[in-house]
Amino acid sequence: LHKNNTMKKVVNYGKQLKKYLKKSGISATHASKVLGITRGTLYNRFEDGEFSEKELEKVKEFIK
Repeated sequence: LHKNNTMKKVVNYGKQLKKYLKKSGISATHASKVLGITRGTLYNRFEDGEFSEKELEKVKEFIK
């Protein structure tokens, strides 16, 4: 909680990316290659949403 007793909204970019890939028909294999991470790491990111700053920049470019 912040000083004013409000909770900061946390965005899980992994879940958003997973939805985007499903909707667009892009495979996790292709996405992981574009992002420069393994498929296993990508699946972990789907759940935890903990992308590095570098990975987030690649995600932004990927989904344009």
